[in-house]
Amino acid sequence: MQLRPRLLLKQYMAMETKKRNKIPRHEALQGFRLALPEGTAQPGSLADLDLEITDNTEPIAPATILTDYPRLRIALRDRGLRFQATYNEKTAAPIIGRSDRTVRDWAHKDKIPCCHWPSGYPYFTAQNLEDYLVACELPRKAAR
Repeated sequence: MQLRPRLLLKQYMAMETKKRNKIPRHEALQGFRLALPEGTAQPGSLADLDLEITDNTEPIAPATILTDYPRLRIALRDRGLRFQATYNEKTAAPIIGRSDRTVRDWAHKDKIPCCHWPSGYPYFTAQNLEDYLVACELPRKAAR
């Protein structure tokens, strides 16, 4: 068995400085270009521009939940989730109170009503989840 030779201190220091000088991905601007009017010289930095930065985004209104889904509305409120048109296994799992693997298995065994994408993956509509939550509340017949 051959042992790898240790890096020389000089090589190690060179690698460390490369790591330190590298700009993290989240800090680098990727795919953005500054659009300037025709004939305008590009500034050396953004500080050279006389820009007024204002927040002009409109507040996002919370998704409205129809009163047709009272149990789903309560489950979403209790868990701090938003109403969606469709839910995948991962987003439906906290609503049902099971793991996403269990939800996937139950959907495969038709224990939970669901629909399927053309790719074959299951998804759940609000009506599917409401039907399941109603079925959970129904009293079961006692086994003899």
